[in-house]
Amino acid sequence: MQVLERGFLFLTTFFLLAATEAWAHGFAGKRFFPTTLAVDDPFISDELTFLTNHIREPDQVTNEFSIAYSKRITPNFGFELGETYQHLKPNEGGSKNGFANLEVGAKYQFFTSEVHEAILSVGLDAELGRTGSRSVGAESFSTLSRPSFLARVWVTSPNHSGTSSLLQSQALLAPASRRARPM
Repeated sequence: MQVLERGFLFLTTFFLLAATEAWAHGFAGKRFFPTTLAVDDPFISDELTFLTNHIREPDQVTNEFSIAYSKRITPNFGFELGETYQHLKPNEGGSKNGFANLEVGAKYQFFTSEVHEAILSVGLDAELGRTGSRSVGAESFSTLSRPSFLARVWVTSPNHSGTSSLLQSQALLAPASRRARPM
């Protein structure tokens, strides 16, 4: 386990020190699309994310500690890498700890419209089987998913001054589809 922890610490340190320039993300014209925790971003960005989850279910409590790293290779293409450490505490029996399977992905932003304030992108994500701990339910097989993403602002109508009111506009930031299949 120490080897895995040291390797993870080394990679994290390397990527933090190797970052030379960070790019702003989520712009289409004058519209800025902020990053959300609930939905993956449709835009390509340089970011390091730490996330914790506490899930209380009838038969167990789960605590998850996740880290994800996204790296922009070109203005429209980037890679993603993510890992989650889980602590499972069932109502009966002992606690279980371990890493989930490693997740890797690539994303291509193929459409950005300043006029329509819209961003479209597609990706390919893989969860690599046998890279996590079976004690926390990590699968022994790999899965692929092909997500597509849309960020768009719809304005219903201009107000009396000819500009759009904040209450009249709606933004959508959501994955358009997500499917998984075993490899």
